[in-house]
Amino acid sequence: MLPNRHKSLLAQIRDIVEYLIQKVGKVSQEELDKEKKKYSFNDDLVKLFEVLIEKYKSTVKTKEELLKWIIRRVFKMKKNKSKKGKFNIFPDDLSDCENDEDSQM
Repeated sequence: MLPNRHKSLLAQIRDIVEYLIQKVGKVSQEELDKEKKKYSFNDDLVKLFEVLIEKYKSTVKTKEELLKWIIRRVFKMKKNKSKKGKFNIFPDDLSDCENDEDSQM
């Protein structure tokens, strides 16, 4: 394998993207910093590395926020149904669930 300095710019960018896809969220910040140092000879590649890490982290946060929103909605729906006396923890059939989906659309 060629050292990073002797690879084409496109190959270096491809290496960064592949590394981040496989490793971000699975390795420590120290490991990411170690990988980033491999590109320290080119400031643009270091900036690209940092930008891609931030984009990935913000995407993960967005997914977490979406999951939290869904969970809050489920609990709110269950709370409202239990107040009305319509909610059964162990329903015999799922017709109530089907009606809820139709009314929300």
